[in-house]
Amino acid sequence: MFFKRSKKFNITVNNCVMQGKESKTILDTILRARDVDFKYSCGSGECGQCRYHLVSGEVKTSPNAAGLLACQSYPKSDIEIIQ
Repeated sequence: MFFKRSKKFNITVNNCVMQGKESKTILDTILRARDVDFKYSCGSGECGQCRYHLVSGEVKTSPNAAGLLACQSYPKSDIEIIQ
C-alpha cells in the first residue's frame, strides 16, 4: 500500500515560526503550537474570528470561505500571516 507524504512548510504567524503540513489547516497548526496568540472560535468557518492577512506565500482555501480564514486554509508554500 502506498501513502502519499504530506509536504511540510514553514508557517510564520505574528512573528512565530512553526512547521505545518499541506494536509492540515493553518488553524490546526497554530493550535498545535500552543504558544501563539491567535483568535478563533468555531473552527468551521461560521464565525470569522480566525480571519487573517496573508503577507507572503500561497494558500489553498475552501471555495465557500468568506475571506482568508485559518480554519479553512491550507499552506501551499512557506507562508507568513498576521491577524
